[in-house]
Amino acid sequence: MKTPRSKVIRSAIIALLIGGVYAAPMPTTVEIVPVGSDSSDTERLIGNVRVRFADGHSELWTRQGRCLLAKVTKNGLIGWTRFGERNRRGVPVNDSIRLMVSTEHWVDFRSGYPFIDDWDTSADGAALIVRSGFAHGPFRFERFDLRTQKLLEQTTEKPYAELPAWARPLATDQPKP
Repeated sequence: MKTPRSKVIRSAIIALLIGGVYAAPMPTTVEIVPVGSDSSDTERLIGNVRVRFADGHSELWTRQGRCLLAKVTKNGLIGWTRFGERNRRGVPVNDSIRLMVSTEHWVDFRSGYPFIDDWDTSADGAALIVRSGFAHGPFRFERFDLRTQKLLEQTTEKPYAELPAWARPLATDQPKP
């Protein structure tokens, strides 16, 4: 006679086996594929986002260009910055980040500053950390809640030891190991 517990265990094993067979391949790397002349006047690549997966195949996830700073985050999410316009000097204003939270769903985050220089998720995976600023002057650090996309806190650039712990991974003056 099968007990309720053995039915649960059997169901869990079947689910794991089926899930393993039909699980989507894991993304391993992401890169920007340059589009036309978008990258010719800047030191950063601008273009479309190509994602490579553990099984060897790759997919182009965008088609309109205007993407920069693509990366796989510490917790395995894929994202990139985007720009909608250029400033009066022709520099792309990349003030937003698109973060893929599943294969079919993304969330957008908008920085309070026009030029995102770097970004990543927090060590615990609960927040998005952004280093951005104006064309000149110190960087600003912003911490957003990944679930709600709300700005939790921000600070300006200062010596590494004075930065809050959440901003230190993106500091430009990190101590040498």
